[in-house]
Amino acid sequence: MISFLFFCCLSGVGLGVVVRQFPPEFITNPGQKVQIFCSHDKTDYRVMYWYQRSPGDTAMKLIGYLNYKTDTMEPTYGDNFSISGDLGGDAAKNVSLTIKVNGSGQGVCLGLEVRQSPSELISKPGDRVHIHCSHDKTDYRVMLWYQRSPGDTAMKLIGYLNFKAVTMEKPYEEDFSLAGDLSGSTAKNGSLIIKVKGTEHSAVYYCAAREAR
Repeated sequence: MISFLFFCCLSGVGLGVVVRQFPPEFITNPGQKVQIFCSHDKTDYRVMYWYQRSPGDTAMKLIGYLNYKTDTMEPTYGDNFSISGDLGGDAAKNVSLTIKVNGSGQGVCLGLEVRQSPSELISKPGDRVHIHCSHDKTDYRVMLWYQRSPGDTAMKLIGYLNFKAVTMEKPYEEDFSLAGDLSGSTAKNGSLIIKVKGTEHSAVYYCAAREAR
């Protein structure tokens, strides 16, 4: 069985918005087409990105994005993936990712509703800011934090929390830290703490979750 995680993310100035993905998981066979739906209530966010994280990989690979009604796909994903939806208007936003499953064995595709707060944050150098993340997948014991800088579609891993243990990527060790406890059988909560130095910390930040391995 082959597992994949797919995440939909937004473009905008906010640090976090409640993004809902459905179905939360499904199992499918090669040759079938499946759809993952993504929605949110930030009516002025007109771009939605889709990322894939393969087993054993902490990096998020961009599949493509939708800008209003126009989709742009990365060359690697153009044959077997497509994105559809309409991000115009003033209503809640809804988009879908369609996948033609190839390869041997079954595929397990997972999506997860992750809540971040605050949704937007303005700070000045010297401030310490906290971004909180929570989800209800009680057996997901790892929480990963990513940064996407202005003008960049790639998401860079800041670090991750595994149960209570923190692992930070070297470029972020000085100004970033993580806190939380992902053990137990209750909803999961973690936080990213940033010591703001300047414009290099102006970015969109995302949290993601997975099972411990």
